[in-house]
Amino acid sequence: MLIPFPAVPALRKVPDHIFPHVQAAIDPPEVVVDLRPRPQAAFARNRRGGFLPQPEAKQGLEFQDRVVVIKQEAVGMYEVAVLEAGSAAALKRWMDDHGYVYPKGMDDVCEEYVEEGWCFVAVKTKVGQ
Repeated sequence: MLIPFPAVPALRKVPDHIFPHVQAAIDPPEVVVDLRPRPQAAFARNRRGGFLPQPEAKQGLEFQDRVVVIKQEAVGMYEVAVLEAGSAAALKRWMDDHGYVYPKGMDDVCEEYVEEGWCFVAVKTKVGQ
C-alpha cells in the first residue's frame, strides 16, 4: 500500500473498534450548492486570504533520484516507512528494493504528489514474525 500525505503523519496502532467511528466521520455529508449569482464585492471579499501557502520546491537535481526515509517502524502487523521522494521512479525503485509493492499505473499521480512536496507512507505486512 502507498499513501500520500501533505505532512509527516503520526503512526500508531488503534483498536479494531475504531473503524465504525472512522466510517461515521467520513460518511459524505449532504452538499447544497447555491447557484444564484453573488454580487462582485462579496466574491472578492471571500477570496481575500483564501489561498494556502505553496510547499517549497525540491532543491537541485541531486534530489530527483533519491528517496529519504523519514521514519520506519512496525505498527501492529505492518511494516511502515514514511518516505520523501525526488521522483516517482526513485520511489518505485526504493519500494522494489525494500520488499514493498509499488502500485501499477501510479507514476503520473505519484509524480504530482512529489512536485507538491508531499511525503508517502509505504505499508507492507510483516510475515513470519
